[in-house]
Amino acid sequence: MRLHLGRLRMRFGRRRVLVLAGVLLALVLGMVAFGPLVRSRIVAEAARRHLSVSVGSVRPGWFAVRLDDVTVRPEGVEGVSGHLEKVRVSLSAGLRPRGVDVHGGEITLAGEAAELRQRLRDWRGSDAGGGDGGTGARSHLPITADSLAVRWNDASEPTRRRAELLGVGLSRDDAGTRVSVGTASVHGEHESVDAADVSIELDATGSLVRAHAGSVAVELAPPSRPDESSAAVTTPPPAIPQPPAPVLVARATHRTKSTPGQPPAGAAADDPSAPFLRIPDLHDVRHRAAALANVLAERLPVGAEAGVDAMTWKIARPEDAARVALTIGPGPLSLTRTPSALELRFSSDRRASGPSLSTRILLPTDGSDVTAMLEGGPVALSILGVHEGAAGLADVSRATITGTAHVSLAGDGSAVTFDAELGTRGLSLDAPRLATEIVRGIDLDLRARGALTDAGEIRVDDFAATMGTLHLDGSGVLDQKPDHVAARFRFDLPSASCQSLLDSVPTALLPALQGTRMAGSFGARGRFAFDTRSLDDLELEYDVQDQCRITEVPANLARDRFKQPFMHRIYLPDGSTTQQATGPGSPNWTSLDRISPYMQVAVMTTEDGGFRNHRGFNRSAIRSSIVANLKARRFVRGASTVTMQLAKNLFLSRDKTLARKLEEVVLTDYLEQTFSKDEIIELYLNVIEFGPAVYGVTNAAEYYFGRTPAELTLSESLFLSSLLPAPLRYGTMRDLPQLPESWQRLLRGLMTAANKRGLVTDAELAEGLGETITFWHGGERPPPRPPVVQRSRLEGNPEDADAGGTGGAAGTAVIVPDPQ
Repeated sequence: MRLHLGRLRMRFGRRRVLVLAGVLLALVLGMVAFGPLVRSRIVAEAARRHLSVSVGSVRPGWFAVRLDDVTVRPEGVEGVSGHLEKVRVSLSAGLRPRGVDVHGGEITLAGEAAELRQRLRDWRGSDAGGGDGGTGARSHLPITADSLAVRWNDASEPTRRRAELLGVGLSRDDAGTRVSVGTASVHGEHESVDAADVSIELDATGSLVRAHAGSVAVELAPPSRPDESSAAVTTPPPAIPQPPAPVLVARATHRTKSTPGQPPAGAAADDPSAPFLRIPDLHDVRHRAAALANVLAERLPVGAEAGVDAMTWKIARPEDAARVALTIGPGPLSLTRTPSALELRFSSDRRASGPSLSTRILLPTDGSDVTAMLEGGPVALSILGVHEGAAGLADVSRATITGTAHVSLAGDGSAVTFDAELGTRGLSLDAPRLATEIVRGIDLDLRARGALTDAGEIRVDDFAATMGTLHLDGSGVLDQKPDHVAARFRFDLPSASCQSLLDSVPTALLPALQGTRMAGSFGARGRFAFDTRSLDDLELEYDVQDQCRITEVPANLARDRFKQPFMHRIYLPDGSTTQQATGPGSPNWTSLDRISPYMQVAVMTTEDGGFRNHRGFNRSAIRSSIVANLKARRFVRGASTVTMQLAKNLFLSRDKTLARKLEEVVLTDYLEQTFSKDEIIELYLNVIEFGPAVYGVTNAAEYYFGRTPAELTLSESLFLSSLLPAPLRYGTMRDLPQLPESWQRLLRGLMTAANKRGLVTDAELAEGLGETITFWHGGERPPPRPPVVQRSRLEGNPEDADAGGTGGAAGTAVIVPDPQ
């Protein structure tokens, strides 16, 4: 009995060992086969969804599977791939997936955005959505992900964009999808977007429920205009300029360099069919607005909201890298979908105390008008986020802005209407084209109301600008058709005290006039109209009520300063400046009665035919210059008189600024009030530039001919005046043994013009036509001549006060080429 029991226990133990061994063997075999089985199941399931998947390693868990080093690619979708570091798949009791958790990884995209979207649409349009027999029904398997990175690169020209999203998290279930992004950046050729703390919530259908970002910064760098990049490239001028055949028109302006953005003077006129103003295609703008509204409406159901706590806009120009970008923000931004429109709101930072400035844009989804509204203030520019130095703005903490505006684009794209009022207080600008110094304390109010139509009409029904007591009203219409442009404008400057007007202008705009006192009043009104089909019929009418009298000036402007030797600033060929003594009693000065009268003839022929009869400004010259510039579609002729040129040379620098032009106008009036015509022409001839560091007729007569001013003949005098448009360039002719024949023909044309205007007699003309010019190159001087005595009058024709035109000249003149 005991023997049988022992054998039974032995047999039972062996069976338990065998069972245990079998279980262990099954586990080992299961573990060995687990990886391949899971991989094959994953690959099969992925293939059913048109996905290519590879798995690095598989680890079993408690009702879960852990996958490492997983690569996923949509089949047939080039440029899209994903690499996931760790994937955990939760399993049910029946070993069906219950959820997927992803930790770490990177999704890469390459290619143009629109092409990628289309490829993914095509892929999702197949049965790649979930093995549903092509119904497209999506699986609602819960998915979570964290610590992902998404990178996109588009190397195609000219877009060249790239994007990077870091710290991406995802949670998807039956209720919808939630996405979070730590930081995001998108960079293109001319724009960039940086965002942080982004969260997006979508419902089960994929429609946006809510989107939010802690901060977003948008930076725009508009491309340079083609003419800006090429403006600095100029063709070197020939050693000896060749003048055109004599024509009785005004000479070109005194420019010595091309103005940026303009072709050199003397170049062919612009295409006459080209528009005067580049007007946007309103129908295209409306189409783009509708397309944007449709795209947003597809993704934003009614009631959906998107917002940014701190939105910042930056605008910079690539060629102005040294300048601070114009920044607006940060400020709150919101986008809301209503039944009929998408409403976008942006305002100044509400955390700041005081009023705010807000913008509201309505993008309709029903085809109605697109509207934009601005309202609020006064708000300091610093509160708006404007940085010191941005767009030339200075003292931004002291400057405020107030505004109300309403802009509407018609639903059919036929017109844009606008009605706006803007005001600034304490504004300061550092703008080289405005003034050489910072213009501070600008208190300016602007008002404008009008429309822009798809027919090419720009209408300003009401315009007003007020700065102190300076108030300007105006209105106008520019009608731009394919074959012509017609325009008409009117302005009204109500009469006001001259001193109050002077005090209304910031000091940096009139630096040379500080300390000046005025009496009297000033007012003006006028109208201007033209049609490019008949520009010679241009209408220019204005009535200037100038009763200003300058009663007090600073010492450097005083009349007594110029009755004795004084120091005059001159420019050397290298662009540097120095001082030269001139004035009565100095070696560089010659009184008018000892200067050949032919110098006055020459100047009145080439520079200012109405000098003796106008009061510093030549109406006809102004009109003629406008006509010439409109015909050329660029600036080719100014309207400077001798008095205006003297004001520039005597008191002002060569800086091309609006401030200098304003000073020039006031100083021209001052010279005409204070000096006689003889005194003005005497000063002019003694300070004007005739060549490289050759200033004044005394030095010019000696430098070119080895003579005194009294000895100058008609041809020599006309030669000197013909140098005035570009003395440095034209003065190189002195290095020749004699004057080129082409320039001699020019001088003969000038003599004929002077004769026709009665400035020289027939006998003087005959003598001048027989003269030749020989340059003096130092050494022994030519034999002296008796002082020249003119036999005709110098006052010119009375009608010359309003006759002819100049580009630095007034009156009828022979054209002298621009130095470019």
